[in-house]
Amino acid sequence: MHLRLDLQTLLPRFAILDQAPHYQNTRAVELCVGLKEGEIAIFDKAYLSLAHLWQLTQRGVFWVTRARENMDWRVVRRRLTQEQGAVPVR
Repeated sequence: MHLRLDLQTLLPRFAILDQAPHYQNTRAVELCVGLKEGEIAIFDKAYLSLAHLWQLTQRGVFWVTRARENMDWRVVRRRLTQEQGAVPVR
């Protein structure tokens, strides 16, 4: 099952129920079509389509995933920031 929640109501907005032979990357694009700028997509670490994730980024959609253990990666740019202190708790 692939599910899109409405963050205002926390109710499902869109769902895809399918049998196991389908891969996540075929369904993730369908599920993300209606996402709007500022919304968040969360993917299992098994899903990795950099082209799709880049398209979401360009649309202003935030996404979260975990890196695979065997992922081959390299740092292309480091951004230094000054420490601001403790994060305020509200």
